[in-house]
Amino acid sequence: MSQSIFRLRDSLINQFRHRIVGLHVHDNLGDDEHKRLGNGSVDWKSVKEQLKGFNGLVTIESVPVRKEDLRSSVRYSKPKQTPDIFKDL
Repeated sequence: MSQSIFRLRDSLINQFRHRIVGLHVHDNLGDDEHKRLGNGSVDWKSVKEQLKGFNGLVTIESVPVRKEDLRSSVRYSKPKQTPDIFKDL
């Protein structure tokens, strides 16, 4: 994916961080794929650092939907603490 897209994303996060109430996340390789987090080109370390302390709703989209992909995405996105809503996945 183009570095200019990452810079735009980073700029938007920084500019509107205080207004973000929910996120719709997925990974990809530069197209509209919906891979599980960590299996594409998104720099999640940077995104997580910029959103440190975020306490809003996060929707993870992964296609095809398989329990293991969701488990993996949840573990990848929040490795130290898994919300109770995901405990039965």
